[in-house]
Amino acid sequence: MPSKYDPTREEIEANTDRVRTLTREGKTDEATELTAATNILIDSVPKAERTRRRNELKSAGEPPTEVSTVPLPEVSDYTKIEGLPQLAEAAGQAMSQGVRATMEGTAFAREMARHLLDMRLSVTSRKNVPDLLSRTQAAKDAASAAYSIAGSLYAESNPDVPRKDVEDAVDSLMRSVQFQMSDILVTFLRSLDDDRETAERHFPSALERFPDLSPTEAVYAEYERVSQPLPRVSEIEKRRLRRQLERARKDGDEARTAELESALGGGSGSAPGDPEETLSTDMTRLHRILAATADRVDVLESASDETKRRVREIAEESVDLAKKILPHTL
Repeated sequence: MPSKYDPTREEIEANTDRVRTLTREGKTDEATELTAATNILIDSVPKAERTRRRNELKSAGEPPTEVSTVPLPEVSDYTKIEGLPQLAEAAGQAMSQGVRATMEGTAFAREMARHLLDMRLSVTSRKNVPDLLSRTQAAKDAASAAYSIAGSLYAESNPDVPRKDVEDAVDSLMRSVQFQMSDILVTFLRSLDDDRETAERHFPSALERFPDLSPTEAVYAEYERVSQPLPRVSEIEKRRLRRQLERARKDGDEARTAELESALGGGSGSAPGDPEETLSTDMTRLHRILAATADRVDVLESASDETKRRVREIAEESVDLAKKILPHTL
């Protein structure tokens, strides 16, 4: 019987294989980032299998050892080889520290991402919405300052560490935080339905403009209205969808392929679901955008001729497309 954990297990196993390949290719930074992301996934599977999966992941990230050309006696029980049990014990102790460091690094990267999200929420963009996508100079400079302070504090406390090593460490941290930010942002947006107080504090205009929508959907609609679509799928989820897309293409399943391509496309792609539900959702989203635009037609009165021409062309094309859709609804 299929388990709810199967998709996560599948992703963990695929990521472990990918870490092994990246390590063999010498792409250690990418392997480290993927290892951190996979450790997060392992936390979501049953506790009984976590240790085994973490050991497999750790092993996948270790450089392959050179095979000795000196013939060795064929011994199946490693405990019978002199000194080997002690070496295994020492290696295990060292590895446990590595596991702890990896877990702590991932947890710290996620915590840092939460701090950056708080910073973005405090910055208002020209669109009069919180700068969740960090497009303003203020948000970018604040993040740069945070990384700079982190590097400087570490350098001051560890003067013997070469400056280049500190800079490389900060760069590695930045990549880890950026990877985690995708998941932190998507999780935050989804949580707004259960935390209306936070939604009202940061997104009052969205709730006012779209009162019939849930807080989460109202925020998504507001950012679509100002041409800053927010992600609905995190990077971790996208990787799972990409693997599903590869399988759909190999199987020649055109409908599933189109559905997954839509889910992966653009900053506001959503997870795949029933085709009819997806179509209905897309049309509802389109209607909200058109309705919001219609409420601002007074702007056209003072717009340039070029702007009016372009709006007219788009409106006419939209009408033509609507005419093609309507006969199929009868």
